[in-house]
Amino acid sequence: MQAPRESDKRKRFNMLGEDTRESAPNAMGSLGNNATRCYDLLVTSTEREVLNTLLELEERVAALAVTKTGPSLLPLFDQLRQLTDQLPTATDPTLLHYLHKQSWQKARLWLEGREAENITGTCGHV
Repeated sequence: MQAPRESDKRKRFNMLGEDTRESAPNAMGSLGNNATRCYDLLVTSTEREVLNTLLELEERVAALAVTKTGPSLLPLFDQLRQLTDQLPTATDPTLLHYLHKQSWQKARLWLEGREAENITGTCGHV
């Protein structure tokens, strides 16, 4: 699997929050276009960047499982920490909890509107 180009990771979602990659499913699943528009109004551009970075992290981890070598994940972790620090104070506390605890998959599910799929963690938080 080829690593995504730098230009690709920033262009995964359009202004409606829709995944713009060919053959990629809608990031909002079966919620449809109206829900996607509502979702777009509720998330910040920084949250969209966090989601894109989390998706890139997932792709790289999957590639590492196959190739056993690849680019370091440390820059992505640093980017996620920086983006977390840039989130506004009004950011949902659940999302902040996931990001501060580095629960990347839970944060991704939350940002995709799939919070119901998250399971309770060792800290007792969903």
